[in-house]
Amino acid sequence: MMKIVWLLMLSCVSIAAWAGRPFFTDDASLTDPHSCQLETWYQGTKESDMLSVMPACNPTGNFEVTAGYTQLSHQGGNGEERGYVLQGKTVLRSMEIDHQYGIAVAFGLARSDHRQNGGEYAYVPISYASSSQVWNSNVNVGFIREEASGRNRLTWGAGTSYNINSRLMVFAELFGHLAINPKLHTGISMSVIPDLMQMDLTYGKDLELNKDANSYTVGFSFQLPKSSK
Repeated sequence: MMKIVWLLMLSCVSIAAWAGRPFFTDDASLTDPHSCQLETWYQGTKESDMLSVMPACNPTGNFEVTAGYTQLSHQGGNGEERGYVLQGKTVLRSMEIDHQYGIAVAFGLARSDHRQNGGEYAYVPISYASSSQVWNSNVNVGFIREEASGRNRLTWGAGTSYNINSRLMVFAELFGHLAINPKLHTGISMSVIPDLMQMDLTYGKDLELNKDANSYTVGFSFQLPKSSK
């Protein structure tokens, strides 16, 4: 169970580019140039509660920096675990070129107050959009180097989203790494205040049929004003 929890904590940093959506499969885009955004969400299972805060800024136009804090509380008073993440991300091919596909690369490190957890990671997000921009799909391939064992583990993710209208979207994804069974996420994303605040609701299912690992997530994203150049 702790391997699954730590994978979730380590993966949380990739959510920033998704504008607050608790979607672990990242896309090939960045926060708006010279601006920041703040994502925060709560994720609950039968065995634990997790609260995450992930601010991200793009000071140069093509390099996004994300720093985050995650607190995991085990049910029954079995202690807490805190995680810290720092990530850099840049776009190699922008979706704005032809609005069809884009490629980015991200890298970072995660640390925990439990020494057996943590590591460094990197991954490549590839995005594809339909000509109408209604459907969007993303594939991620990368690795995690586990701090305790020194092992490198392949990570992967595949997801798609459908824009019902300008303010409502539904999405689904599969993600995981070679040490655990895949996770399935489905949810909706709602623009509460266009270009300012977004709310997301997600249900996560463990495909190993371990119901205790199934989760629900409530998240919010806030777009902060642009800084002067």
